Amino acid sequence: MDDSTPRQELILNLMVVKQAGDKFIASISNVTDKVMLARKNMIFDQTLKPVSRCVDSYVIFTTDVKGIANSWNDNAQSKTGVSSNQATGTALSLLAGRSLQDGETLLKEANTLGSVSFKGEQKGLRNCILNVLKKPNGDILGY
Repeated sequence: MDDSTPRQELILNLMVVKQAGDKFIASISNVTDKVMLARKNMIFDQTLKPVSRCVDSYVIFTTDVKGIANSWNDNAQSKTGVSSNQATGTALSLLAGRSLQDGETLLKEANTLGSVSFKGEQKGLRNCILNVLKKPNGDILGY
C-alpha cells in the first residue's frame, strides 16, 4: 500500500469466554460504525449543544450527511411540539414539512453554497437556514 492511499480505521471488539477445562470461545465483532457514530455524537454534544442551550428563540438541530436529524435542542419541542425522541432519526424534509425531493435539493444546494435559506411549512420551522458542518479536513460532517 502506498502512503497516498486513504486509511480507514477498523475497530473490533474481541470477546473471549472461558469454558470448562482449558477451552475458550472467542468472538470478534466489527464495531467501527457504532464507535464512529458515538464519536460524531460526541462532537455535536461538545460543540453544538452548549450553543443551542443558550439560544432560546430558535429551533436548532443538526443532521447527518443524509439529512437525518441527530440532535434537537430543548427549545425545539416548545416551538414545534415535536420531542427530541420524535425528531431524532427523522429526515430534515419531513421535519420542515417539505417533500423528500425538496430535502435532497436543499442538501445539494447547501453543499455547493455552504448555506441555504428556505421556508419551512411546520410550526416553529418557518424561516430556516441550513449550514454545512465540516470536519477540519473538509469532509462534510452534517448540517
